[in-house]
Amino acid sequence: HCRVYMCTDYMHGLPEEDRIHFMAKTKAKIYPDFVLECITGVGNPMREMQIEQFECMILTTLLLFECFNVYPESSKPAIASIRERCLNKLTAYEALEHPLDGIERIGILIIMIGNIRTCIHVTCRLFYAHDI
Repeated sequence: HCRVYMCTDYMHGLPEEDRIHFMAKTKAKIYPDFVLECITGVGNPMREMQIEQFECMILTTLLLFECFNVYPESSKPAIASIRERCLNKLTAYEALEHPLDGIERIGILIIMIGNIRTCIHVTCRLFYAHDI
């Protein structure tokens, strides 16, 4: 099982030079909401589902290759092939390991990609935005 620790204290472990940044206090105010949203939208469903290491690996791979438009045109067929193989492997795995609810688990994992993507976008805005 994968374990991730998310602290709601933005300043926890932050280097001193980052603590005095003009946006640090603003980010510290909104950061707990961000963490709770990630836990609610991604962490809790993964915990409830008892996501397995193989499922997590497939989910990670799909996320890495989800942004199809950022790759060169020449790479797109290979990326499409990798994505298709991942989904085929996931389907076979779920049929074997979870014959009663495998299709449901696949659906939850695919939906989870959207939740993870949202958390990534919020993280980028939170940490790299100059104006909030």
